[in-house]
Amino acid sequence: MFVPYQLIWVPITGSVSAMEEEVAAKQKQLVWMQEATQQIQVLRRAGGGKRPTSAGSLLSLTESTARQAKVAVKKVQDEGDRGVRVWLEEAAFDDVLLWLDRLQHEHGVLIQELSVERQASPGKVNGRAVLEVQ
Repeated sequence: MFVPYQLIWVPITGSVSAMEEEVAAKQKQLVWMQEATQQIQVLRRAGGGKRPTSAGSLLSLTESTARQAKVAVKKVQDEGDRGVRVWLEEAAFDDVLLWLDRLQHEHGVLIQELSVERQASPGKVNGRAVLEVQ
């Protein structure tokens, strides 16, 4: 009687307990995700700063914010309906990262592609980026 109990019943009840704990953890995670989704929707409705609506306004936003951030932009060109392509030359890497972060968080600009190449001068890079409005 003891052997079947140990070989059959104990593993089954242990598995059931583990699954119940996993379900409870997943339910907590689901509640958190639903709350986070609601917060994101509220923030999107409230806006988060200026949001460009076309590549044309993104073009001017890109140029003006790059000037403010002192990022060495060589060229900015329209890239389809909702994007621009940016070429950087001998730009300070730290300034580029701060500028891209600002574009993303304050203006809702998405960074679709980014390529940087280290230059001989310490901290300087050449690069290309494709930016899009959401």
